[in-house]
Amino acid sequence: MKIAILSRWNTACGVSLHAELVGREFVKNGHSLTVFAPNNIRPVGKDEEYVIRCFSDKGNHIETFFHPEPFLDTDYKVLIVERVEWVPLEPLRKIFTEIKKKAKVIYVVHERRLPTNPLFSELDWDAVVCFDHRYKEQ
Repeated sequence: MKIAILSRWNTACGVSLHAELVGREFVKNGHSLTVFAPNNIRPVGKDEEYVIRCFSDKGNHIETFFHPEPFLDTDYKVLIVERVEWVPLEPLRKIFTEIKKKAKVIYVVHERRLPTNPLFSELDWDAVVCFDHRYKEQ
């Protein structure tokens, strides 16, 4: 299966660690993987050939960048998004319909609560995954 992950990667944070553990298992099990990652602010390793650094997750996203081409030009059937609070949501929203034409889009919750940015609720997620039972109460 052709899988893409939008997440931090090879950096010192828990979200990156989770994405790396899951993503590398996909590769070990024969799946094709593409990782859409931000500029690496605290690198802990060298990027694999399947990592594309195509956005910035610094600051308030006013002076950041987001390159939509990799999301649109890469072939994948599933896109797993981790920690959307770090992604410039407005540019992602603009291409979300095109992404949905080719892939299922799954959100993995890492925040203490569901994201409060109203754009999060506007996105047509195919699934929202959470591994903490306390979220059922929200």
